Amino acid sequence: MINRKKTILEEYDSNVKKYEYLRDVATNLIKELLREESINSITGRVKQRVSVEGKIDRKGGKYQHIDDMTDIVGIRIITYYSDDVDRIADVIEKEFMVDRDNSIDKRKVMEPDTFGYLSLHYVVNLSEQRQELSEYLSVKDIKFEIQIRTILQHTWAEIEHDLGYKSATGIPKEIRRDFSRLAGLLELADKEFLGIRTNLQSYSEEITKKVEQDDMERVLLDYVSLSNYVKKSKTLQEMNTKIAHSKSSKIYEAQQALYLDILNELKWLQCDDMKALEEMIDRNKELAMNLAERILENEDSFPETISLFYICYAQIINSGGSKDDIVDFLYENGFIDEAEESNEEFAERLMQVKASC
Repeated sequence: MINRKKTILEEYDSNVKKYEYLRDVATNLIKELLREESINSITGRVKQRVSVEGKIDRKGGKYQHIDDMTDIVGIRIITYYSDDVDRIADVIEKEFMVDRDNSIDKRKVMEPDTFGYLSLHYVVNLSEQRQELSEYLSVKDIKFEIQIRTILQHTWAEIEHDLGYKSATGIPKEIRRDFSRLAGLLELADKEFLGIRTNLQSYSEEITKKVEQDDMERVLLDYVSLSNYVKKSKTLQEMNTKIAHSKSSKIYEAQQALYLDILNELKWLQCDDMKALEEMIDRNKELAMNLAERILENEDSFPETISLFYICYAQIINSGGSKDDIVDFLYENGFIDEAEESNEEFAERLMQVKASC
């Protein structure tokens, strides 16, 4: 046993550079294969020498050579949702040669009343086609492990590891109950997050349909409804196009944060549904265009929400708002004075444009 252990560790030492190379190329390859997927993280590691030694000690005579240990190199893929695991698994099975005897789907083998994390573990080789490529020749025969789990399953595994418990053996009954309850909560949370995502997708499809059919009655303003509307509204698209043309710039897709800013501004203006928004746009679009074209500086690009910002300014002015009302609006919605121009000065310019129209 001592001689075999010494031999295996010597094999590890002589191959460690290959393991590190395989870790890097496999991690980059998987990132490329999954670039279109919504992934929390993809990381790779090489098992440390002390861990290899400990595994040899624990497993007795299981390992004769270092190649018998199939998880020296490991890649971990962490997803957001449980159904992502199966979709990513399809990619892995298509792109790698899977060692079925050493792979395990813990979601299927774990008993319902057993606590633990549910993840999918593959042991794979590079595909035959990739093994022929020059960049993979030196590592083509080395097996490695790919773990796929959700972010909540990963949380469980990390906490379990930190606590030092890998099974229920030797854990007091009361603590086993605590583990079981927590495992159940995390599994339920995984399912609930998936359900929420599914419901949001359905809601988004419903809102898109309403926007396309110009059916804005009783549609409340939120990120989903507003972003769909902005992308479909011919009026806002025409305003954006005119602004971009007048400033020799382009319009880019706005991030969620900008939509949240607009929602706060519309709430301040007591506009809380799509019908009211449409009426506000129709009522203020002419002044909004004048304000935007005469106040905006030439820039390379503007967000697709730019017209709505100026619709809000126009709404205050056309509703009889004063300079002080505009200043209050700016301060309460997070606008910050800059060295070049204060909020008061900006409000004054808005009022001057209105007076000259």
